[in-house]
Amino acid sequence: MPAALMIQATTSDAGKSALVAGLYRILFRRSVSPAPFKSQNSLLNSAVTTQGGKVARRQASQAKAPGVPALADMNPVLLKPTSDKVTQLFSQWFDAA
Repeated sequence: MPAALMIQATTSDAGKSALVAGLYRILFRRSVSPAPFKSQNSLLNSAVTTQGGKVARRQASQAKAPGVPALADMNPVLLKPTSDKVTQLFSQWFDAA
């Protein structure tokens, strides 16, 4: 079984994503093939994958660090608030329309 590492913090904007991108780059330079994953994200801006899916910009930048393509599987549930009462759900698992 591949090794796993979980990075946690008690607040948003604590620097987890930047730390993880740096770790991915270090691992990549040591011939390890890391892959970013965040089960759920709530954000305003997203990146489009080469397959046409959506992924959080942070997961897209984390994928870029070791040189792997960003995939919707790296961020399977993406929530995009459109107002204070409405949120869009993007998931490759089902169509929320």
